[in-house]
Amino acid sequence: GSSTTRIHPHVAGNASGAWFTYVQPDPGGSLFDVMALHLDCSLDADVGPFVVSGVDNDIDGSIAISGDTIAVLWNSDNGQGGSDNLQIDVRMFGPQGATEADPTVRITTAVEGTPITDNHTNGVIVGTEAGFTVAGIRAHPDSPAFVAFAQDLGTDGSLMGEAHSAIVEEGVSNLSASAGPGWLGY
Repeated sequence: GSSTTRIHPHVAGNASGAWFTYVQPDPGGSLFDVMALHLDCSLDADVGPFVVSGVDNDIDGSIAISGDTIAVLWNSDNGQGGSDNLQIDVRMFGPQGATEADPTVRITTAVEGTPITDNHTNGVIVGTEAGFTVAGIRAHPDSPAFVAFAQDLGTDGSLMGEAHSAIVEEGVSNLSASAGPGWLGY
């Protein structure tokens, strides 16, 4: 059966109503899935709920709208340990909901042109006029701790430029981040 446990809600609205994400145990019960649904202005569910996330342990969904594109972000743990088990994934879809054909984008960033392949986590997403901005924390080549970042995305999920980074401070680890057009909070 379906789980009644729903945690970590997030919402983004527009003139058509509101999109929600939440996390629930997957049918096997040992991992989590990120779900999405749309409520129209009468509070009737007209799209979903449906699973947005992948096959890993997927948590902490975040949702944003830019034009006719909806983006759902989640934080994924592949369970493999190491320094690259935590990742941020984003799935873009239209107002009718996600389909199998909608791509999932893994958020990768770079520092001065050098790609960071290690951990990216604690991500959130906001809509902007040009697309979306993802904020989160990541491994950083100049720090043994996590450093906050903000990465701009197009409405197709493409990376737009290099990520903005928090100042690397010795002995300081950023735990969370938020972003908006042109700013990074941590």
